[in-house]
Amino acid sequence: MTTLVILTLVDVVLLVAGLAVYLFWAGTLLNRVAGNLEESAELVRTIAGHAEVIKPAVEHINRTGGVVAGALPLLYGMAEEIVTDVTPRAEAPAEPPVARPASGRRPPRPPPPPPPRRRLRHPRLSSDRPDASAAGTIGIGGDLTVNRLGFGAMRITGEGIWGEPASRDQALAALRQAVALGVNFIDTADSYGPEVSEDLIAEALYPYPGDLVIATKGGMIRPGPGRWEPDGRPGHLREACEGSLRRLRLDQIPLYQFHRPDPKVPYAESIGALVELKDQGKIRHIGVSNVTEGQLRQAQRLTPVVSVQNRYNLADRSSESIVDLCDQEAIAFLPWAPIQDADRMPAVLSAARRHGVSARQVALAWLLTRSARILPIPGSGSAGHVSENVAAASSERTSDEVAARLEMA
Repeated sequence: MTTLVILTLVDVVLLVAGLAVYLFWAGTLLNRVAGNLEESAELVRTIAGHAEVIKPAVEHINRTGGVVAGALPLLYGMAEEIVTDVTPRAEAPAEPPVARPASGRRPPRPPPPPPPRRRLRHPRLSSDRPDASAAGTIGIGGDLTVNRLGFGAMRITGEGIWGEPASRDQALAALRQAVALGVNFIDTADSYGPEVSEDLIAEALYPYPGDLVIATKGGMIRPGPGRWEPDGRPGHLREACEGSLRRLRLDQIPLYQFHRPDPKVPYAESIGALVELKDQGKIRHIGVSNVTEGQLRQAQRLTPVVSVQNRYNLADRSSESIVDLCDQEAIAFLPWAPIQDADRMPAVLSAARRHGVSARQVALAWLLTRSARILPIPGSGSAGHVSENVAAASSERTSDEVAARLEMA
């Protein structure tokens, strides 16, 4: 009996000891969980404090219609800022005990200073973010309205406007950057690459924003890099238009331009082929390129012409009379090579230094003030150059000075 009682007491002692160990372990675990919860709550509070940082990024992506390539540098910069804030820091040494007053109560500690506000380094959050809409708008054909600073998609191809670009990703980023900055008019041609430019446009931007107008051209063939030959045969133009529709993934091309008159083909026959394509609904409006006033008038006798694309810039103003004619008749004038040789002109360089802008921005600003019917289409395969070009929409203050200096030269 005594032995049974002793064994029972031993069992009880062991049970109590085991329960104590379990409770001690459970208490330790709960303390750790509580600590983790406190750290998690602090992390949530830190991230919540960055809501003002995260919100502009979301708004930026929404504005660009999901063009993520243009927002990646912005997000990378924000991630760097946030990670810096939430990285654990070494604990500060313990403060010496504070002497208690006679009442025995510990005096309240002053509230900790607020964390310093970080300034984002990415320029797209600043108020001077370039936007093509700053150039105003222009109507084309009576039913199309675009911002008066476009994008020329010739330079997104390889050297000599031949083949694939050196960096396909960079070319795609340039196209997306243009649209992200408010450009809604893109000019291309089936001969750019050939075919490469149109393929890249569709890859970068399709499905297209609702306000985007894509203009393309037909009537040139490419025997090799840097080589161009006109082909105005109606059969070739029909084939070129079909190819552009397919590559651009369009049911109708908003603006189709006859690229260059072919001396071997009567001009009226070439324009007549475009009229047939328009009647079939494959193109919406007809434009001409590299024309004289006489050729423009001949085309106008066959069909409404909504645009002219000729070489025109500060250094080459041989199409001055065509610009005036377009101004008088509300025809859009698309100057190609709009910034060529601008960096070689003393008047342009002087104005650029005076206003802290680039020579190309001065040249584009001059075009924008030369006529309300001019729609510049600067091109580049670099997203950075695209931003610089679009910034010219707000640089019109330099154009008067350039014009005055050119008159004195």
